[in-house]
Amino acid sequence: WGFANSYRVLGLDSNFRHLDQSHFVGCFRQAKRRVLFFDHEGTLAADKRHMNAMLGGDNLFSEGTPPSGSVKTCLRSLLKDPRNTVVILSGRDKTLLERWFADVPHLGLCAEHGYNLILPKLTNNEWITPSSAARDLAWKH
Repeated sequence: WGFANSYRVLGLDSNFRHLDQSHFVGCFRQAKRRVLFFDHEGTLAADKRHMNAMLGGDNLFSEGTPPSGSVKTCLRSLLKDPRNTVVILSGRDKTLLERWFADVPHLGLCAEHGYNLILPKLTNNEWITPSSAARDLAWKH
């Protein structure tokens, strides 16, 4: 898994520098606010859509892969720290994400590739549609 799993690196910019892990960890520990984004299927869980398509099924209607208990435990652990905001990114619909992650309080969910969003700290546990807010041009008048 990872970057090299599906892409072949042809070259890197001459200014490319590897991340200094000790510097990153130090900054992370000292940060007053942190936001962590995780892709669900393909990162936190297997992406069965590709497998379903290979078997001749429609990938939009595949059942998907719910998060494992260990993934939920890790998410809960991250969310215990009040400095952390954790958001799951997915192309799945909000109803499915709510069902999958119902037992992980304070978790942000971004459904349907960003069409629907819930961030408990900012949206009062209500789903919003950022794209509709982006089309509201009333602020210009």
